[in-house]
Amino acid sequence: MAAIGTIRKYSAVAVGFIFVAILAFIVTDAFQSGSSLFGSNKMIVGEIAGEKISYQDFQTRYDIELDKYMKRSQKTSVDESTREQLREELWQKLQDEIIYENEYSACGIAFSAEELTYQVSGPDPHSAVKSFFTDPKTQQFSREQLVGFLKNMDEYPEYKEIWLDFENELGKEAKKQKFFNLIKSGFYTTSLEAKEVYYNKNKFASFEYVSIPLRDVADSLVTPTESEMKKYYSKHKKKYKTDDLRNLDFVFFEVFPSKNDTLLLLEQLKITKNEFKITDRDSLFVEANSDERFDTLYHNPGFFGSAIDNVFFAGGKSDSIIGPYFDKGYYKIAKLVDKKSDTVYYYRASHILIKPKGPTNKDTLDAMNRARELMAETRTTDFAELAMRNSDDKGSGIRGGDLEWFKDGAMVKPFMDAVKKMKKGQMVVVKSEFGAHLIKLTGEQSNTIIKVAVVAKRIEPSPETFQTSYAQAVKFRSKIKKAEDFDNVVREMELNKMNAPEVRPIENDLPGLPGARAVISWAYREKKGTVSDIISIDNKYVVAVLLQAYDKGVAPYEKVVEQVKGEVSKEKKQEYLYKKLNEALKENNSLEKIAKALNTTVEKVSNASFEMPFITGLGEEKLLMGYIFGSEKDKLSKPIKGENAVFVYVFKGNSEVEAPKDLTDIKKERISNLQSMSQYMAMEAMKEISNIQDWRYKFF
Repeated sequence: MAAIGTIRKYSAVAVGFIFVAILAFIVTDAFQSGSSLFGSNKMIVGEIAGEKISYQDFQTRYDIELDKYMKRSQKTSVDESTREQLREELWQKLQDEIIYENEYSACGIAFSAEELTYQVSGPDPHSAVKSFFTDPKTQQFSREQLVGFLKNMDEYPEYKEIWLDFENELGKEAKKQKFFNLIKSGFYTTSLEAKEVYYNKNKFASFEYVSIPLRDVADSLVTPTESEMKKYYSKHKKKYKTDDLRNLDFVFFEVFPSKNDTLLLLEQLKITKNEFKITDRDSLFVEANSDERFDTLYHNPGFFGSAIDNVFFAGGKSDSIIGPYFDKGYYKIAKLVDKKSDTVYYYRASHILIKPKGPTNKDTLDAMNRARELMAETRTTDFAELAMRNSDDKGSGIRGGDLEWFKDGAMVKPFMDAVKKMKKGQMVVVKSEFGAHLIKLTGEQSNTIIKVAVVAKRIEPSPETFQTSYAQAVKFRSKIKKAEDFDNVVREMELNKMNAPEVRPIENDLPGLPGARAVISWAYREKKGTVSDIISIDNKYVVAVLLQAYDKGVAPYEKVVEQVKGEVSKEKKQEYLYKKLNEALKENNSLEKIAKALNTTVEKVSNASFEMPFITGLGEEKLLMGYIFGSEKDKLSKPIKGENAVFVYVFKGNSEVEAPKDLTDIKKERISNLQSMSQYMAMEAMKEISNIQDWRYKFF
């Protein structure tokens, strides 16, 4: 039925989620044996809200997700990147299931069978249901299609499974919506809070101040000592947090095909070519012998490239064969299977575009004349060179003006009309809405399309070549007895060392080394100073040394030493300037006198507010604003240590404002603002108190 294809297409994204897997299969006897290997904490991939997730449970769920993905996408295999994506999606699902279900249970939130029926087949079904069962002719929801599918669902086991997953997902979405609606309904704003919101936005303070920016103090005057920095770190260490991070150096030995590998492939392809030439089962031959699939389609000139165009479109007959030739990393043999006439013609041309410098007729005439001058210059200068230097179409200009092959109607009408009348090699100047075109026809017009069978073989390193690179890796590793030897051996063997700072456990790539999960997983299993054995990744052999290992929590002093140095330096600058301003205060009783003593000026602010606590030229100064709004009028302040400067000020007064008697709109706006943030804040809070531990990196 028509809806089935739509369900397949949209089921992966229905109601905001990819399918939630059904409950894990019963653990097999092999995993129920109670062996120490599978019974230990070493086989735990994570913990969510105190619930441990075992490797076997996670892997079982993952296998279900993988199977569903392959059915939905109709694929027989998936790459490692997709596998990592599916694992990440599963991990997020597990978090949702455990964290939210605990909350639903505590709040008494459920999703009944009656609610499901209403969502699926009620008067106004869920939007996803409507999209599944849309009549392609009317583009309207078809209840008949829905009822027909539900009645006959048992006849389509594959789609029944998808549909049941979808219904399960509807329930989860509905419960989540109920939960967050409860949170949103709990917000309330008092009249006092509403007035405070109003005053923060509309009450402005005027004041005058003298400041000395922290940036005016030379770093050399306040250089922190090691003792000061460690004392500061000890006092404030809780504010220095780190995630799980690893820092490592590594080298890799990449395996490239050798000259002998290429020659061997070419010799093999000579034999293949002879067999290919005589076979009359081209598609089967390609499927059996090529690294690329057989292309069943007919193609126009330009699709295959010059190697084929110059032979098969120029009079080649069926069974004509060329190659081996090199194309995009492959050596190829191409055989003409068939050719026929298309309903449209194809053209190949180059052009030089000269855009008018203005909108007048004279500007257009000047552009046309310039194009004609360039046509004259082609007698002594190559067209491609002129195009690269002069064309205003930069896209084709870098290719010497080459527009490659295009079909009838692909260009603007004046351009198309011109090329239809031209012969190969001819040039003409025409005007279009874009400007003046100097056109050169570089290919004969053609309506021929061809089907080509291509045997493509990637140049792969031979086992001997792999062994040579592996031997280099072994030589490097054998010279390293301890971590300190790593850099010395790199220099000795003149290798390129790479550094990967702050590698997180869920990452897949390292700098210059994509698909490096094996190296990252190793780094999270080992201790600082460990040198790896040789790790094989695709066509590379990797050796790494673990420089630093930081675990989630309080960051160690050595990791944040520069940050601590900056904080201590800032405090010392504040104290230095505080004393300087204090001395000035002892001898002067007005801002003007203080400014004169410090060789600076008195600044005035007339629109300071809690909403925008910024000082021009300095930045955000919340502490200063707090002092100002709580100060006595016309009283000289003591020095205030701000974020960016140290201040002395005189408060001059507030603007006179009265809060409106009707605070309804202010209350509504504040509640709306709180509600808009509530879902994200609640989700983050629940994750934090759930103490999520992710140890997947130990296994994948």
